[in-house]
Amino acid sequence: MNIVKLDKRHTGHTIFTHYVKPRGTDEFLSVRNWCFDTLGIGIERDLIVSRNYHNRAQFTWAWHWNKNENRIYFTEQTYTMFALKWV
Repeated sequence: MNIVKLDKRHTGHTIFTHYVKPRGTDEFLSVRNWCFDTLGIGIERDLIVSRNYHNRAQFTWAWHWNKNENRIYFTEQTYTMFALKWV
């Protein structure tokens, strides 16, 4: 699993601090299911970035599903919880 710290080159850098790129669909779905069970509700990254949500703070993680590249985005706080379990 690749872990990347976001900067201005990345979509969502103003909301999230890290993303992980799981190896394959099965790992992606396992991590995303863990996020739902542990961290609560998430949102598709493009929805939170492209729309003007009044309370973005309610979303502490997001996912991006693409047939070529799947990613899961975390705020600093939720990334720490993820790292304790998966890294």
